[in-house]
Amino acid sequence: MSAYSLSPHAAPKRLTSTRRSTPIRPQQKVSSKPSPRWKLTRRGKLLFRGLPLITLAALIVLGAIALINPSEAHAGKEGASSVVTQEITVQGGQTLWDIALEVETSADTRDVVQQIIEINDLKGSSIDAGQRLEIPLYAEK
Repeated sequence: MSAYSLSPHAAPKRLTSTRRSTPIRPQQKVSSKPSPRWKLTRRGKLLFRGLPLITLAALIVLGAIALINPSEAHAGKEGASSVVTQEITVQGGQTLWDIALEVETSADTRDVVQQIIEINDLKGSSIDAGQRLEIPLYAEK
């Protein structure tokens, strides 16, 4: 029977190395997330995140301007100021052109006809006898 005893003062054995044909590489970490298709640089990330924020800030500023000063934001017809009008009844055989000539002789008749059409929300230039129309009043010059 042979016994082996280990003592703390025993000389360590020298290990002989065996060379491998491929170097040992550390194992790569396996993540559960799929790898992204593309990577953004720092400048790309700043642009990707910053552009929507800048757009949002611009919309907020424009909305605030519209709320603070709504009288400056006009949409639609130019010269939306209130016009003093008078109601008349159309006589038989009368046209918008005739009415426009009676109302204002110094202004362009086409403009006056157009203004009568807009004030009364007419679909065209045809009117009927007995129809009531609002016509603009112009100041005497």
